[in-house]
Amino acid sequence: MMELSIIQGAMDTSPPLTQLDRLYRAADCWTAAHEASRARLARLVVNDTGFFSRLESGKANPTLATLERFARFFADGANWPDGRVPAAAEVEVAAFCHVNGVSLSDTVPATGTPVEMSGSREKAA
Repeated sequence: MMELSIIQGAMDTSPPLTQLDRLYRAADCWTAAHEASRARLARLVVNDTGFFSRLESGKANPTLATLERFARFFADGANWPDGRVPAAAEVEVAAFCHVNGVSLSDTVPATGTPVEMSGSREKAA
């Protein structure tokens, strides 16, 4: 019985994060990395500077397509300083992208030489 109490004590009892919570966290990572506002981010992703204001006021809810657009934007290394998601933001951004069906793995720079990674295939004679 003691083992069960130890396990229960170690379990996280906080409520799970919502899609919006994850979006806000990822957005905050991006805005911190760029020293920009959420309005600037929304302008770049959905061409709507009032997007986050309406979400926070409860006057709007994003569609799944919009959440996926944000996830694809965050997953694209070209949208981050140094061409990749900063290590300090990777957990939050990866979590948001993951729940929206987008992977960060495509944005991680390849290691090795180009020939090793994508060399030409010799044709069989």
